[in-house]
Amino acid sequence: MKSAQSAVKVAIPEPPQRTGQLRAVDEITSPKPRQARAIHTRAKLIDAGRTAFARFGVEGANLTEDVLKPAGVSVGSFYHQFADKTELLLEVIADGIDARHALIIDEGLSAKHHSLDHMITAGAERFFQSLDTDRYAWRVQIAEQNNPDPRVHALVLTGRRRWVERIANALQQWSDADEATLQGVATLIMSLATGTANVYLGLPETERATARPALLANFTTFSIGGITASLGAI
Repeated sequence: MKSAQSAVKVAIPEPPQRTGQLRAVDEITSPKPRQARAIHTRAKLIDAGRTAFARFGVEGANLTEDVLKPAGVSVGSFYHQFADKTELLLEVIADGIDARHALIIDEGLSAKHHSLDHMITAGAERFFQSLDTDRYAWRVQIAEQNNPDPRVHALVLTGRRRWVERIANALQQWSDADEATLQGVATLIMSLATGTANVYLGLPETERATARPALLANFTTFSIGGITASLGAI
């Protein structure tokens, strides 16, 4: 052990609310009008899809009324971007995974820390920040984790493996445990995070701010204690 210092639509209120091969600098800084419009259209569809899928579910969301009209996009433009509603769902899920990785992993766990406790605390704070700012993306991710569609199932599994690997890599600097043990601990932390997200996002919006401090403190304390117990005395 390395030493370390310690079918009925129920609307949910909307929250406030991100491309390929390398191109020449002028193309990157000044995209052609048609390219810019396509990028903008795709972004609007992803935003509208995220909101619709979170509020009504994938099956309950009506493509025209709940996605295209709020996005201000025509049917033809939609099918120029996506083959079907499930393909839009895949993009929503992938976009959410990337955003959470950037915030929780890159800014939280992977930043420089003077102790394991400090790293976990930073990760927990970014986790709750993500729940507050990207709650619709979290709702979609949680709701679709058991989606039977092979495309969705494969993406969810891939995303889960990425999380386990990134968390295990972050823990590695504080422990001499083997890879299997580290990934096992990472899997437990992921389960705890999913359960916490369910509880927190299941609260009425008016109650979340009051419940947040205690939930964050409990999540952090439990994570530190669980990781310490699983990997040995820190």
